[in-house]
Amino acid sequence: MEVGGGLGVNPVTVYSGALVCAAAYLVNLGIDDLREHGRVSILHWPLLARSFSGATLVQLFLLWISCNIVLVVANGGFRLWRSGRAALLKNGTLYLWNYGWLLAGVALHTAMVVVPSWVGYQVDLPASAMCALCFEQVRLLMKSYAYLREHVKGALALPPQDTDDSLGHLVYFLFAPTLVYRDSYERTPRVRFGVAVAHGAVFLLTVFTMVVAAGRGALRPFCGGEDAVLLDAWGLSGPPRLAFQLGVIVVRATPAGAVIAVGTALAMHSWHTVFAELLRYPSIGFTKPWWNAPSYTVFFRHWNMFVKAWLYTYVFKELLTRGHSSTAAKMITIVLSAFWHEYILAVSLGYIIPYCALTYVCTAAIVIPDPLGLQKNLRGNIFVLLTLSGGIASLIAFYFAESTARLHCRATSASIIVQRSESAHSKKRFADSVTSGRQNENITRTATPSNRSSGPLLGLQNYSVRINGSMLAPSGAGLHLRNRMLAWDIFVPQSLTCEQPFKNCTFL
Repeated sequence: MEVGGGLGVNPVTVYSGALVCAAAYLVNLGIDDLREHGRVSILHWPLLARSFSGATLVQLFLLWISCNIVLVVANGGFRLWRSGRAALLKNGTLYLWNYGWLLAGVALHTAMVVVPSWVGYQVDLPASAMCALCFEQVRLLMKSYAYLREHVKGALALPPQDTDDSLGHLVYFLFAPTLVYRDSYERTPRVRFGVAVAHGAVFLLTVFTMVVAAGRGALRPFCGGEDAVLLDAWGLSGPPRLAFQLGVIVVRATPAGAVIAVGTALAMHSWHTVFAELLRYPSIGFTKPWWNAPSYTVFFRHWNMFVKAWLYTYVFKELLTRGHSSTAAKMITIVLSAFWHEYILAVSLGYIIPYCALTYVCTAAIVIPDPLGLQKNLRGNIFVLLTLSGGIASLIAFYFAESTARLHCRATSASIIVQRSESAHSKKRFADSVTSGRQNENITRTATPSNRSSGPLLGLQNYSVRINGSMLAPSGAGLHLRNRMLAWDIFVPQSLTCEQPFKNCTFL
C-alpha cells in the first residue's frame, strides 16, 4: 500500500485528534504544576509580557504597515513604468528606462527588508516580534514578486495584455491566503464568521501549546542536573561531554519536536482558513496528508501548500523550462528555501549560525535522492516522522545553546557570525571567563537595550531569571549573578549543567 496516498484518513480527523492531544497535554502540565508547586506555572508570564506588550505590538504593527506601503509604492511605480514604456517603444532610451525602473524596484524591496529590521533593532524588539516581522517580510516579498512578474509579463507581451493593477485588487491579493497571483479568484457566496472565529481560537491554542512544548519539553533538558552528575562520574569532559549532553537533549526533546511539527501545520491551516473565510476565498488545498509522506520529496510538497505553490510556479518550473534537470531544480529550490529560513532565524536571534540552512542542504543532498530506497513504503514514512521530530528538537537545542552562551559568555569579538559558545569552548571554567577564577564574587554582566546578543531572546532586561538558586536580575546598567559558577569546559552554556531541577531554572 502506498503511504503517500493518505491511507484513507480524513485530514479533519487528524487535526481534531491533534487538538484533543494538545488540550490533554496542557491539562496534564497544569495538574503537575499544582501538585509540585501549588500553582499553575506552565509559562513564564514576564517573558510573554515582554514579547506581547502593548508597546511591542504597536511598534510591530507600524513596521508591518511600512512593509505593505512599500508594495503599494511598487505598484504605482509599475504603472508609471508601463505608461512611459508605451511612449518609448520606438525610442532608443527604452533600454535605460526599463533597467532604471528595475534597479529602482530592487532598491525599494531591499529597503523593505533592511530598514524595518534595522528599526526593530533600534527599538529593541524582542525576538518573537522580530520573527513575526521577518516572516511578513518574506511573505510580502513573495507576493510582490508574483504580482509584479505577472503584470510585467503582460506589459511585455505583443500585443500588451490588460491586467488589473488597481489598488483594491492589490490589497485583496496581499491578504488572500495564496502566494500565486491570478487576475481573478473564485469567491464563496458569504462570509462564515463562526468558522473564522473557531479557527482563530484553534490558532491561539496551537501557538500556546507549541510555546509550552518548546519550553517544557524541548528546553527543560538544559536544566537536567542528573545528566551532569552522571557525566562527572564517568569523567567525561570536552567534546565527548558535549556530544553526550546534546544527544540526550535531542532524544528527550524529540516528542516536543513532534508536537511542534504537528502544531506548525495546524497553526498554518487555521491562520489561512481565518483569512480565507473573511475574504470569501475558497478554503481548498489547506490540508494535505503530509503525515503520511513516504519521503521528504512528498513531505515538502504537502507541508506548506502556499509556499510550495509559489516555489513550484516561480522557481521549479522556471528552472525546468531553462533546461535544468529535475534534481538540480529540486536542489536549487530547497537551497532558496533554506536561505530565507536562515534569514528569519538570524535576524530574530541576532546572530548567524547556519544550523537550519545546513539541515535543509543535507536533506536535499542526502535524503531526496533516496539512497536507501525508502520512497514508497511504510519504512519511509516512519523515517520521515522520526527525523522530522528529531531535527526540530536538534535545532531547538543548538540555537538555545548558542543563545544562552551569548548571554553568559564574554565576547571575544564583535562579530555576529563567530559563535560565542565556540569561543567559550577553550575555557576550563565558565567562571574563569568572567571572574578570573573567583567563584563566589558578584559578577556584573552588561546588557544594554540595543544589544541583541544578550537578552532579547529571553527578555532579561525586563525581568529576573533564577538559575540554580541564583538570581539574574536587572540592576542599573547590567545584570548581576550571585552564586557559585559551574564548570565551563564544553561548547554549551551553563544551563546545560544546572545542579537543581527545572523548577529552579525557569528560562520560560
